[in-house]
Amino acid sequence: MIRSNQAGQAKNRPPRREEGENGNLQRFPFDLEAMAQIANMHQKYMAHWQALFPDRILTIGYEDIVADVEAASRKLADFCGVGWVKDMAHPERNTSAVRTASVGQVREGVHRRSVGGWERLKDQLQPFSDGLDKGLWPDLQARD
Repeated sequence: MIRSNQAGQAKNRPPRREEGENGNLQRFPFDLEAMAQIANMHQKYMAHWQALFPDRILTIGYEDIVADVEAASRKLADFCGVGWVKDMAHPERNTSAVRTASVGQVREGVHRRSVGGWERLKDQLQPFSDGLDKGLWPDLQARD
């Protein structure tokens, strides 16, 4: 999951700015080792909050969502205490503005094409993969 996410970010990077142009604001999206550190930190924070509030945090894997959008959206709606409606399984029908690099993906609907897509970029993502703490990401050990 985490590598699929990183592959998506790598494909949607804005053009790289040269050092000094607007300071160093564009460095983060290009530093795969730093991104791995941030991912590790996020995983540590989530483990902390999950331990404190186990019944208040719902985690649904990307692969589970794309495998069965209706089941995942029903699970999420139930967890949030709201009634499920059919459009929850069809986010592409929402006509609200989207202001992210993923605007095209939002409008095409949920699909499975990105599952395992990181493998095509495995060599380019190696610094990111190497920087992930395998103790924090047990699902990586099963796939490596």
